[in-house]
Amino acid sequence: MSSKTTRTLIRTHHNLHKRLKQAQLAKNAAQISSLQAEIASLGGLDAYQKASIQGQSLSRGGDSSKVLVTWLAELGLTAGKAHGVGGVERLRMLEVGSLKVDNACARSGLFEMVRIDLNSQHADIAQQDFMEREVPKGSEMLERDGFDVVSLSLVVNYVPDAEE
Repeated sequence: MSSKTTRTLIRTHHNLHKRLKQAQLAKNAAQISSLQAEIASLGGLDAYQKASIQGQSLSRGGDSSKVLVTWLAELGLTAGKAHGVGGVERLRMLEVGSLKVDNACARSGLFEMVRIDLNSQHADIAQQDFMEREVPKGSEMLERDGFDVVSLSLVVNYVPDAEE
């Protein structure tokens, strides 16, 4: 797909989901059905993810996690320091909406990665809805299930309303 086609598909998918959420809140069954059909006709979540993966290819500039790695380097955190040099351990990262396992964060050596997505496309990405994920409580659970970094990338765009 061309970059214009992938951008249009991604943008349309986001807008349709926002409109679907509004129709669901209004309990407008006809509009819900129409919007669901339109989303399906575009290929649904699978087509959206394929367009997103293509949009993250190195030929298109790579994924947005390279910006995070750059920011951390500017703060002095590098792979050597993250591996225990100077007493700093690797950071635990939860990557929400993970589409690929070889993005800039994964390649950086800075992170112990936990990846989740609504519709996993890879064995190393757990199929899970972040919105249904249990929030760690208590120091023991936080130490076991907590994260230093939560990467949301395009997830914020995907969530249909501000409350969610």
